[in-house]
Amino acid sequence: MSVSLVDPNIRHAHNDQIDQGNGSWIELGYPQDSKDQLILIGKGANGLEGLSDNLPEDQVVFAILLENSSLVQLLWCPDAISGVKKARAMVHARAVASQFDISSTISASTKQDLSVSQLTAQSKVEKKEDSEKHTNGALPSAEESATTVQNLDDDDDSDDDTDSIVNGYQDVNEPDQQEQQRQLEIAKQKALQEEEQRVEIERKRRLEHEQRLLQEAEQKRRLEAEQQKRRELEEKRRKEIEERRKAEQEAKLRLEMEEKRRREAEEKRKQDIIRQKSLEQDRLNKLISSGQVAINGKLSALTKSGTWRRRYFELSSKALAIYKEDLSSKTPIEAIPLSKTTQIVDSYDELLIKHSIRLTSQSDELFIYLDNQEAKSKLMSALQSAIKN
Repeated sequence: MSVSLVDPNIRHAHNDQIDQGNGSWIELGYPQDSKDQLILIGKGANGLEGLSDNLPEDQVVFAILLENSSLVQLLWCPDAISGVKKARAMVHARAVASQFDISSTISASTKQDLSVSQLTAQSKVEKKEDSEKHTNGALPSAEESATTVQNLDDDDDSDDDTDSIVNGYQDVNEPDQQEQQRQLEIAKQKALQEEEQRVEIERKRRLEHEQRLLQEAEQKRRLEAEQQKRRELEEKRRKEIEERRKAEQEAKLRLEMEEKRRREAEEKRKQDIIRQKSLEQDRLNKLISSGQVAINGKLSALTKSGTWRRRYFELSSKALAIYKEDLSSKTPIEAIPLSKTTQIVDSYDELLIKHSIRLTSQSDELFIYLDNQEAKSKLMSALQSAIKN
């Protein structure tokens, strides 16, 4: 299980870490599409506290912390990570430790497992074991001497692939071989269970596929039946629409005929009114020409004192005579002579009274108003006819 550390961002981040000094850290992790390659996923400062705040709950992380001028590796494997992934991460942690000259490695699955005292204690134990190792054997070589922090840009590029790094590296700071073997056995059992689950899932998938084919056939038959029924309904609906269209067209024709008859009747009524008015006007003209009273009725007249009084009037060819309303006297209260010099004006703008008229002769002026527009129009027409005659 080799791992690739060729991401150039790792080297640059590590160099920045060395420059920043104690408390700085970087994080390596697997990209989404790979399980044998590590890339830079984070970096920061503030020591273990800052690192702890940046650890995800569902992802393996290889964190490298610079503490007391030594590099400490934290293998972060949350409880949600499977046994196979944990076993692979342990092997890859050895390659990371070899590449970065790690002084000690600790594993953690929860943030409660992390503390500065744990890092310090682990570092002291591993340094003691390393010292005993060199005491019982030959003096350590330059590569096995006390770990020092170095800049990756100062190292020569290695041509050995990651497999040789993982297989050849002996890290006394990793869990003992028995623990690794136990983890591998657990991983194998997990893999076996996953394979059995895969076979069972495949069997269920095949059964589901067969069931789906049967359902699709049944659905196709049902759809064909529904389509046939839909065609029949559409044909029925088409016929109903056609019948309704014909009925609407007939109703429209009837309405048009009724509207035509109504317009003709209205036109006839208007012509009758015009003819009736013409006849009435002719009658008035004859009465006025003969000197007889053409029309009479009641109106309101403005007196000399400035008050309005209800009066009775008679219109002849010579004058508009105003009497008391009750006709208690046969003598007119006032009479406006009618001649071609007499002016008849709508006085609404002057008096602000509806249906009002002002009559002005050479010697007199009279303001009157009628009860409605029809009476006003009739009187004005008669006055104008009298003036013309």
